[in-house]
Amino acid sequence: MEGSETIIFDSHCHLDRFPKETKVRELIERAETTGVKYFFVPGVTGFPARIGELAEFPQIITGWGVHPGYTEDFHENCCEEMAIALKASVCRAIGECGLDRRFRVKFEKQLAAFQWQIDLARESGLPLVLHLVGHYDVALKMLKQAGPKLKFVLHSFCGSYEVASQFLELDAYISFSGSIFKKNHDDIDRILNLVPENRLLIETDSPDQKPDFCPGKLNEPINLPEIARRLAAVRGISFEELCSVTLKNCRILFMP
Repeated sequence: MEGSETIIFDSHCHLDRFPKETKVRELIERAETTGVKYFFVPGVTGFPARIGELAEFPQIITGWGVHPGYTEDFHENCCEEMAIALKASVCRAIGECGLDRRFRVKFEKQLAAFQWQIDLARESGLPLVLHLVGHYDVALKMLKQAGPKLKFVLHSFCGSYEVASQFLELDAYISFSGSIFKKNHDDIDRILNLVPENRLLIETDSPDQKPDFCPGKLNEPINLPEIARRLAAVRGISFEELCSVTLKNCRILFMP
């Protein structure tokens, strides 16, 4: 908390990927009524879309990344140009990037783009935001090879207890979304209690991953407090303490 006010940080939301008629300002204003005051917006095809609109809000932090679902169009001969542009930007993280077994994009394409972004994060000193669905053993090997100085977060974690344990051995941050309402309670509760306090983040991944309790067709950052309450209840701490812990972790990761 800051003073008597509870501040919540949405560590992963795509404010740039809502329908065009949805104004970023409206999303932020709605979220702020529930205490959500900071937002990390990753890139999926490079820089986020609507970057000019996002730049109007100092509470929004942006990343640059190529999502595994878009790596078919990733051209390695453009990497040097991308790296130069990235260093000249206000980008605070690399991602979201990673591997996903569900996509038709060839694994070799996903792997090349992921490795390049790991290298870019390591060289720039920026944290890496990971999208991983399957291929956990491959990702673990790549991250181990990158060395201990690389900071990274597993966004919207949906893996097993064993997978979480392996990534935590590499000092991973782990972020939880509304998906925690959908998994088997015993399994997810074990995972929610496994993550150390100083490695815990929360997110909406909006406009995707809308929890069943949310009204409307799309997920929004305004729903983050319910995710925080669920996580706080499982860990046996207050809502305010959970928000304070995750805010601190986000600041360390994205705002050093």
